[in-house]
This record gives sequence, C-alpha cells and structure tokens, in this order.
Amino acid sequence: GLPQIMGFNYKKIGYQSVQRMFNNLTTDVRYQLFAMFDFFDNRMISALKDYNFERFALYYNGPGQASDYGGWIQDHYDAYRHFITS
Repeated sequence: GLPQIMGFNYKKIGYQSVQRMFNNLTTDVRYQLFAMFDFFDNRMISALKDYNFERFALYYNGPGQASDYGGWIQDHYDAYRHFITS
C-alpha cells in the first residue's frame, strides 16, 4: 500500500486483525492515509518537524536503509519546495 505498513502492525493502527486491516486498506486510498498517520509516533513526528528525514526513515523503517529512504524523502521535499516557491 501507499504507506507500506507491515501487517504485524495492525494493532498499532487500530485494527482487530491483519485481515481487517488488509480489507480496509485495499478498499480506498484514504484508509491508507489514515493508517499512515495512525502509525506515526512522536519520534517520527519530531523528526519530520526537524526536517530530519533520515531519522524519520530510521524510526519508520528501521536502520537497514534509513540513509537511502531519508535521501529520497529529502529529494522529494526539495522538489516540492522548489515547485511552491517558483
């Protein structure tokens, strides 16, 4: 899905089972967005407020590719900022 939340996180985002999570998230993209924001914890939000995308990626995905994901998020953020300030 859009936010790529692993099934074992179903309770964290408020579902009673992984099957209910799957069924809901495959119904409509808005449920994927709700799930993404339900998944964010205070550390992730703090990292985003600090524009520290690598730290956000570390908390969201773990250490494996935090640098890569953080760089990709930074690139998209920079492109967006360029677009809105042009």
